Amino acid sequence: MNRDYQFEVQYLLTVTIAVTAAIASDFMRPIFDVRIGYLLLIIIALHIVVINHLYALQQMADVRMESEKELDGYSQYTLFTVTLTIPFLILHAIFLYLYSPISVFIVEGLGISYSNFQYMGISSVKMFMAYLLPLLLTMGLTQRFSKEIFRGLRAFRNINFVVVPEKFKIYQSHEFTEPLFIKVENNGDAEVNLGLEFELPSEVVWVSETGEHKNEFSEELEIASGKSKRYNFELQYNGEDRKTSQFEVILTQNGPEKLKTIDVLLKGDT
Repeated sequence: MNRDYQFEVQYLLTVTIAVTAAIASDFMRPIFDVRIGYLLLIIIALHIVVINHLYALQQMADVRMESEKELDGYSQYTLFTVTLTIPFLILHAIFLYLYSPISVFIVEGLGISYSNFQYMGISSVKMFMAYLLPLLLTMGLTQRFSKEIFRGLRAFRNINFVVVPEKFKIYQSHEFTEPLFIKVENNGDAEVNLGLEFELPSEVVWVSETGEHKNEFSEELEIASGKSKRYNFELQYNGEDRKTSQFEVILTQNGPEKLKTIDVLLKGDT
């Protein structure tokens, strides 16, 4: 999985600043359980430590160890946890803010004293509104989303998908153009069924072994455990204008998709 660590860290730092400001704010503290904020900051800190370790390993060595793959998988779950905690935190603050006027309405509407309100145990409404209700709403709103996310993570956890180069020039002759290399490797314990496809930009074709020129590629893959599929595509540009373009190489598995975006410079002369 190609991850934009810079964007990921920027996102987490933005969340950290917002949560820290909420904890320090005199306005937010009465309607905000700071313990939840501190817990979120701890998860973010642990997540940043993990991705910093992953990034350092990727920069220092070409070999990817099994422990690194496991850390990468765990970091995706912690990032997802942070993302889900944000709407919970917002709903928590809203409902905790609304608790006071609602409790006054209950007391005055039922004609009971506030002390009796506390004694009768109806104050547990606060616990429901501040914690349980936001949790239920967050789970309900994100149920479909979370299923898709975890389904996608599971689908490609043991799949190594490589496309190189990710940025290159395409000339009018495929002999002058660097071939497009694609590798799909199954590192799991069972055979997998995948789909591989791409559609090239207008006036760009790939030359098959039979000499046929095609603008797109689509193939169903069955890859046994520990095996891989490798492809080399000879590309050429049939246009005259010099321009930039891009296309996507897509790997699918029963719905979830993994994408590689390729940037190309189309040159009408060699």
